[in-house]
Amino acid sequence: HYIKENPNNAQFQVTVSFLQIYLETITDLLDPSSKNLQIREDPKTGIFVMGLTQKTVRKKTDLLKLIKESVRNRMTSPTSMNKTSSRSHAILQVYVEQRYIKYESPEPETDEDSRQVKKRFQKKGLLTIVDLAGSERLSKTASEGLRLEEAKKINKSISALGNCVAALATEGNIAHVPFRDSKLTRLLTDSLG
Repeated sequence: HYIKENPNNAQFQVTVSFLQIYLETITDLLDPSSKNLQIREDPKTGIFVMGLTQKTVRKKTDLLKLIKESVRNRMTSPTSMNKTSSRSHAILQVYVEQRYIKYESPEPETDEDSRQVKKRFQKKGLLTIVDLAGSERLSKTASEGLRLEEAKKINKSISALGNCVAALATEGNIAHVPFRDSKLTRLLTDSLG
Protein backbone atom coordinates (compact mmCIF):
# COMPACT_ATOMS: atom_id res chain seq x y z
CA HIS A 1 0.00 0.00 0.00
CA TYR A 2 2.83 2.39 0.90
CA ILE A 3 4.55 1.74 -2.42
CA LYS A 4 1.35 2.66 -4.30
CA GLU A 5 0.97 5.92 -2.38
CA ASN A 6 4.70 6.69 -2.74
CA PRO A 7 4.77 9.91 -0.66
CA ASN A 8 8.44 10.67 -1.46
CA ASN A 9 8.15 10.00 -5.20
CA ALA A 10 10.67 7.23 -4.59
CA GLN A 11 11.94 4.34 -6.66
CA PHE A 12 11.29 0.90 -5.21
CA GLN A 13 12.88 -2.41 -6.00
CA VAL A 14 11.52 -5.67 -4.59
CA THR A 15 13.60 -8.83 -4.99
CA VAL A 16 12.91 -12.34 -3.79
CA SER A 17 14.99 -15.38 -2.94
CA PHE A 18 13.70 -18.79 -1.88
CA LEU A 19 15.73 -21.74 -0.64
CA GLN A 20 15.36 -25.04 1.12
CA ILE A 21 17.62 -26.79 3.58
CA TYR A 22 17.35 -30.54 3.04
CA LEU A 23 19.71 -32.88 4.90
CA GLU A 24 21.74 -29.74 5.78
CA THR A 25 22.23 -29.01 2.05
CA ILE A 26 21.01 -25.69 0.64
CA THR A 27 19.11 -25.74 -2.66
CA ASP A 28 17.82 -22.72 -4.56
CA LEU A 29 14.06 -23.21 -5.03
CA LEU A 30 13.99 -20.54 -7.78
CA ASP A 31 16.66 -22.54 -9.66
CA PRO A 32 16.60 -26.15 -8.38
CA SER A 33 19.69 -27.03 -10.42
CA SER A 34 21.68 -24.88 -7.96
CA LYS A 35 22.40 -27.31 -5.14
CA ASN A 36 24.84 -27.49 -2.27
CA LEU A 37 25.07 -23.70 -2.03
CA GLN A 38 27.41 -22.29 0.60
CA ILE A 39 26.78 -19.75 3.36
CA ARG A 40 29.09 -16.73 3.41
CA GLU A 41 29.40 -13.63 5.55
CA ASP A 42 30.18 -10.12 4.39
CA PRO A 43 31.18 -7.53 7.02
CA LYS A 44 28.91 -4.92 5.42
CA THR A 45 25.86 -6.93 4.32
CA GLY A 46 25.89 -9.84 6.77
CA ILE A 47 25.05 -13.49 6.14
CA PHE A 48 24.17 -14.59 2.59
CA VAL A 49 24.08 -17.68 0.38
CA MET A 50 26.62 -17.63 -2.44
CA GLY A 51 24.98 -18.11 -5.85
CA LEU A 52 21.39 -17.86 -4.58
CA THR A 53 19.00 -16.52 -7.24
CA GLN A 54 17.32 -13.20 -6.56
CA LYS A 55 14.42 -12.29 -8.81
CA THR A 56 12.89 -8.84 -9.12
CA VAL A 57 9.10 -8.68 -8.82
CA ARG A 58 6.95 -5.74 -9.80
CA LYS A 59 3.47 -6.90 -8.74
CA LYS A 60 1.97 -8.93 -5.93
CA THR A 61 0.72 -11.47 -8.48
CA ASP A 62 4.30 -11.96 -9.75
CA LEU A 63 5.45 -12.71 -6.22
CA LEU A 64 2.64 -15.20 -5.59
CA LYS A 65 3.29 -16.96 -8.90
CA LEU A 66 6.98 -17.25 -8.10
CA ILE A 67 6.23 -18.72 -4.67
CA LYS A 68 3.75 -21.27 -6.09
CA GLU A 69 6.22 -22.41 -8.76
CA SER A 70 9.06 -22.68 -6.24
CA VAL A 71 7.08 -24.64 -3.66
CA ARG A 72 6.72 -27.42 -6.24
CA ASN A 73 10.50 -27.83 -6.09
CA ARG A 74 10.47 -28.42 -2.36
CA MET A 75 11.36 -31.84 -0.96
CA THR A 76 8.30 -33.67 0.37
CA SER A 77 7.78 -37.36 1.10
CA PRO A 78 5.17 -39.48 2.81
CA THR A 79 5.76 -40.60 6.37
CA SER A 80 3.59 -42.69 8.67
CA MET A 81 2.48 -39.42 10.32
CA ASN A 82 1.82 -37.32 7.19
CA LYS A 83 1.20 -38.15 3.51
CA THR A 84 2.91 -35.02 2.15
CA SER A 85 5.39 -34.20 4.88
CA SER A 86 7.83 -31.46 3.98
CA ARG A 87 11.28 -32.88 4.56
CA SER A 88 13.09 -29.55 4.35
CA HIS A 89 13.08 -26.13 5.93
CA ALA A 90 12.17 -23.36 3.47
CA ILE A 91 13.30 -19.73 3.74
CA LEU A 92 11.63 -17.07 1.62
CA GLN A 93 13.25 -13.65 1.72
CA VAL A 94 11.71 -10.49 0.30
CA TYR A 95 14.06 -7.51 0.00
CA VAL A 96 12.60 -4.02 -0.41
CA GLU A 97 14.81 -1.11 -1.35
CA GLN A 98 13.57 2.47 -1.50
CA ARG A 99 15.58 5.33 -3.02
CA TYR A 100 14.53 8.95 -3.18
CA ILE A 101 15.91 12.44 -3.46
CA LYS A 102 14.96 15.25 -1.15
CA TYR A 103 15.65 18.91 -1.82
CA GLU A 104 16.39 20.99 1.25
CA SER A 105 17.09 24.69 1.68
CA PRO A 106 20.45 25.68 3.14
CA GLU A 107 20.71 26.87 6.73
CA PRO A 108 18.94 30.25 7.15
CA GLU A 109 21.85 31.91 8.99
CA THR A 110 24.21 31.52 6.02
CA ASP A 111 24.44 34.32 3.50
CA GLU A 112 25.21 31.96 0.62
CA ASP A 113 22.87 31.83 -2.32
CA SER A 114 19.62 30.10 -1.54
CA ARG A 115 19.92 27.16 -3.92
CA GLN A 116 18.40 23.97 -2.63
CA VAL A 117 20.65 21.12 -1.60
CA LYS A 118 19.96 17.73 -3.16
CA LYS A 119 20.20 14.80 -0.69
CA ARG A 120 19.92 11.15 -1.64
CA PHE A 121 18.21 8.72 0.72
CA GLN A 122 18.11 4.95 0.70
CA LYS A 123 16.13 2.60 2.94
CA LYS A 124 16.31 -1.17 2.92
CA GLY A 125 14.09 -3.77 4.49
CA LEU A 126 14.09 -7.55 4.62
CA LEU A 127 11.16 -9.84 5.35
CA THR A 128 12.18 -13.41 6.14
CA ILE A 129 9.52 -16.12 6.19
CA VAL A 130 10.53 -19.56 7.43
CA ASP A 131 8.55 -22.78 7.01
CA LEU A 132 10.09 -25.39 9.28
CA ALA A 133 9.92 -29.05 8.44
CA GLY A 134 7.91 -30.90 11.05
CA SER A 135 9.78 -32.41 13.95
CA GLU A 136 8.76 -36.01 14.50
CA ARG A 137 9.34 -38.51 17.25
CA LEU A 138 11.43 -41.24 15.73
CA SER A 139 9.69 -43.88 17.85
CA LYS A 140 6.24 -42.93 16.43
CA THR A 141 7.19 -42.65 12.76
CA ALA A 142 8.97 -46.01 12.48
CA SER A 143 11.30 -44.28 10.04
CA GLU A 144 14.29 -46.05 8.58
CA GLY A 145 16.87 -45.43 5.89
CA LEU A 146 16.56 -42.02 4.19
CA ARG A 147 13.45 -41.01 6.20
CA LEU A 148 15.37 -41.69 9.41
CA GLU A 149 18.30 -39.50 8.24
CA GLU A 150 15.86 -36.74 7.25
CA ALA A 151 14.18 -36.88 10.66
CA LYS A 152 17.54 -36.73 12.48
CA LYS A 153 18.66 -33.65 10.50
CA ILE A 154 15.27 -31.94 10.95
CA ASN A 155 15.25 -32.60 14.69
CA LYS A 156 18.87 -31.47 15.08
CA SER A 157 18.30 -28.13 13.30
CA ILE A 158 15.05 -27.43 15.17
CA SER A 159 16.87 -28.20 18.43
CA ALA A 160 19.67 -25.79 17.39
CA LEU A 161 17.04 -23.11 16.70
CA GLY A 162 15.55 -23.68 20.16
CA ASN A 163 19.01 -23.37 21.72
CA CYS A 164 19.58 -20.03 19.94
CA VAL A 165 16.21 -18.68 21.07
CA ALA A 166 16.87 -19.85 24.64
CA ALA A 167 20.31 -18.20 24.68
CA LEU A 168 18.86 -14.95 23.31
CA ALA A 169 16.05 -15.00 25.89
CA THR A 170 18.49 -15.34 28.78
CA GLU A 171 18.69 -12.16 30.84
CA GLY A 172 22.07 -10.57 31.34
CA ASN A 173 25.16 -10.96 29.20
CA ILE A 174 25.14 -13.86 26.82
CA ALA A 175 28.55 -15.39 26.35
CA HIS A 176 27.61 -17.41 23.29
CA VAL A 177 24.61 -17.89 21.01
CA PRO A 178 25.14 -21.09 19.00
CA PHE A 179 24.14 -19.73 15.56
CA ARG A 180 26.71 -21.92 13.79
CA ASP A 181 25.23 -25.21 15.04
CA SER A 182 23.06 -25.64 11.92
CA LYS A 183 22.62 -24.04 8.51
CA LEU A 184 19.12 -22.94 9.53
CA THR A 185 20.32 -20.98 12.55
CA ARG A 186 23.31 -19.61 10.65
CA LEU A 187 21.02 -18.18 7.97
CA LEU A 188 18.70 -16.72 10.60
CA THR A 189 21.53 -15.04 12.56
CA ASP A 190 20.64 -11.50 11.44
CA SER A 191 16.91 -12.09 11.92
CA LEU A 192 17.22 -13.57 15.41
CA GLY A 193 19.71 -11.28 16.98
